[in-house]
Amino acid sequence: MKEPQESFRAGLRSLPLPVFVYVAKTLAILDVNDAAVERYGYTPEQFSSMSLHDVMPPKERKPKRRGLERSKGRATVDGPLQHHTAHGESMFVETIATDVSYDGHRARALIVLDVSERLRMEGLLQEAELALREAEARLRDFVNQDAVSRPSSRTAIDRCIGDLLAERTDDVFVLFVLLDGLDIVSNTIGYSTSDRLVEQAEGLLRDLVDEHTIVGEWRYGQFVVSGYAGMYDLGDLAARMESALRKPMQHHYRNMHVGIRIGVVSSAADSQAEDLIRQASLAAHHAVGNGRGVSHFEPSMESGLRSRLALEHALHLGIEGGELRFYVQPIVDAQTEQIISAEVLLRWNTPVHGLLSPASFIEMAENTGLIIPIGAYVLNATCALAKECERLHIDVPIAMNVSAKQLTDKTFFADVQNMMAHHAVRPSQLIFELTESALMSDVRATSKMLSDLRDTGLRIAIDDFGTGYSSLSRLKHIDFDILKIDCSFVQDYSRNAMDRAIVDSATSLGKNAGLEVVAEGVETIEQASALREAGVTAMQGFYFARPMPPAEFLRGFDTARVSPKGNAAKHWGTL
Repeated sequence: MKEPQESFRAGLRSLPLPVFVYVAKTLAILDVNDAAVERYGYTPEQFSSMSLHDVMPPKERKPKRRGLERSKGRATVDGPLQHHTAHGESMFVETIATDVSYDGHRARALIVLDVSERLRMEGLLQEAELALREAEARLRDFVNQDAVSRPSSRTAIDRCIGDLLAERTDDVFVLFVLLDGLDIVSNTIGYSTSDRLVEQAEGLLRDLVDEHTIVGEWRYGQFVVSGYAGMYDLGDLAARMESALRKPMQHHYRNMHVGIRIGVVSSAADSQAEDLIRQASLAAHHAVGNGRGVSHFEPSMESGLRSRLALEHALHLGIEGGELRFYVQPIVDAQTEQIISAEVLLRWNTPVHGLLSPASFIEMAENTGLIIPIGAYVLNATCALAKECERLHIDVPIAMNVSAKQLTDKTFFADVQNMMAHHAVRPSQLIFELTESALMSDVRATSKMLSDLRDTGLRIAIDDFGTGYSSLSRLKHIDFDILKIDCSFVQDYSRNAMDRAIVDSATSLGKNAGLEVVAEGVETIEQASALREAGVTAMQGFYFARPMPPAEFLRGFDTARVSPKGNAAKHWGTL
């Protein structure tokens, strides 16, 4: 049946990743989605007269053309390679190319994953480096105390802004400038190069203000600019700073790019230097748009921060007070609908807000370290459930989510071994699920930890596949057993051509690699039927069973004579 071009374009627009539809032989671009327009900076009209060669540097064109042309009905993965935007920005990408039907004709769709953006998240290894930079800045302050407009430590910056406020001849402004992506430069090229970029950025900032305006490095890659507000149009000054820093900076004949975020605030009647810097920093962290943008401070930003602090305090008390709960959701074989495994899902039973899902608190727990005691609770609950399944002769492995913090914790492997020994659980009874971002946070440490865990017989699953920023070239070096396709691509699988292309590509990649492929978020019989036909090996979602207390999960097996077949939803109630 011929699929209308309008439906195909609607599918394109709904995807968060850039997608190009093109002619395989000529690489001429037929269509693009909104994400491609936004990321590459060309208009749809400009794209219509371009080919994929036009977004590649000349050196990439000939060797990459063969991968873009070949098809044979299979998805192809390529990269890393370089693409250029309309603004001259260079980025590293991984691509998945797959056959699609476009207005009744065969074409190819190229799905683009921006590896540069993913690498920006790999900042955990920089903490020691940042501490060293701060120590160096404090040392420089002792030898350069007389330069009022060039303070070289946070203490000196605070003092200089305090002096401006004390004179109070005009309102005082503070701009907080963040350079994003220095960790990418440090990890891929070297720390000396990122140091040079920081020096160039400071020079560019000084060139845009007069000699009486304060410019100082707050932390590595973070600058504070302050002076009297009457001397500048602050919106214009911030925009000029963003424009100057966005242009490529050169080092050893190499063009380098960094992302920019700038926070702006002006003093009130009772402002203190510490308050202004904190408010400008808060505004900078609210700046949006791929690591660049200007944001003016608003009081609501502080109220949001206070709410997060209150949530953190409540979670501390909740962990100590036994408010964490776990529920279980079955995973079924795609063909027989027999239960083949189950996933433990965390909930927080709060006194005020009731039952909260992990989406409400896990990110905060990751940032504060609370994920470690939470992870210990989930590991204990998972092992206990696995042991109870064994006691009842239920041959169903139990899956649990593992965070990036746990993977980089040196004691995690021993903790897992001790917990399994405590419950007398075999590794084959457990599955650890990890998101793409968790896998990529520290590839070397993660790969070693997962290899050690798999050597014991424990299985590894990649959760929410397709939503992270993983490098496919790196992902292939990490050993895992199960690929779980994110529910955002499953929900409209039957109606959305591009969601269908992504799911089919992931299924093909998984099957070719000998992996179990699980479709998450299956809610209707139509979705289940279509996904079964597409070749996924397992499914999970409300259509089969909602998350339920562990006792109810075990009773369902008793009702179903241990190995339930047919529609799994028949054997359990709903939560």
